[in-house]
Amino acid sequence: MSNTALSLKPDYTVKVRVELEDAVAQAWALPDIVDASSCEQAQAGDTRLNKAIKALAAERLDFTRKLDAVKKVVLENEKALTKDAVEAQKLIAEGIDIYLEALRAEASRREAEAKAREVALAEAEEGEEHIMAPLVVAEPMAEVPNLPTRRVTHVLVNDPLLLPRKFLDPNESRIKAALEAGEVVPGAHLTYEDVRVRR
Repeated sequence: MSNTALSLKPDYTVKVRVELEDAVAQAWALPDIVDASSCEQAQAGDTRLNKAIKALAAERLDFTRKLDAVKKVVLENEKALTKDAVEAQKLIAEGIDIYLEALRAEASRREAEAKAREVALAEAEEGEEHIMAPLVVAEPMAEVPNLPTRRVTHVLVNDPLLLPRKFLDPNESRIKAALEAGEVVPGAHLTYEDVRVRR
């Protein structure tokens, strides 16, 4: 990447730097303020320092405005260049989520079938019904890919009226901290969610 920003020299003009240095030197050389004359000198020195500081800030502002313009162009270029990549990531994430949801649905269906077979066999053994559960050869489940996830904890306040007085803000982070520390908080409990992490 070509850094056009490197051509901008972050330096102050000699005039501004010399004026600031002279104003500082003059301020250090001021006599103690003991009368009207020394007070006027101090006020004049303060005014000179203030003008020198403002001149320095004006040059800095001029420089940083140029940097902001460069930064804006760089960010716009980055956004244009990564647009297709971001869209591709979104499609991949959606595809993975659809696949994992299909695996979960298939697992639930198989579990329901297995429970139905168990119930039918148990009823047949007890003599209530003399039917045999059909023998179904289960297809092997597709292997679930090992995708990185992290557990996210949420506080669910199901009854705000039961919350103790100290949680009446209601301050979710304090409630969460109390629940995670093992404290019982009436009216609230923790819920957990496994969120897929993009590497």
